[in-house]
Amino acid sequence: ETRVWASHADEVKAVPEGFAHTATSDVCDVEAMSDPDRDLYGVQWHPEVAHTERGEEVFENFIARCRS
Repeated sequence: ETRVWASHADEVKAVPEGFAHTATSDVCDVEAMSDPDRDLYGVQWHPEVAHTERGEEVFENFIARCRS
């Protein structure tokens, strides 16, 4: 569990085929999803802002996945 910043009303309504639903919130049911078999990941919030705890870690993990 972590605090993230989502400053918009956009919302993913359903997880696409092949993806796992990996995060939810009081505001949006699908906050994150992943398909590790295809190295595809998505978040419905802002990891780049100071209000998001561990946002820098999200980017570090993203870069690590891109390099592997």
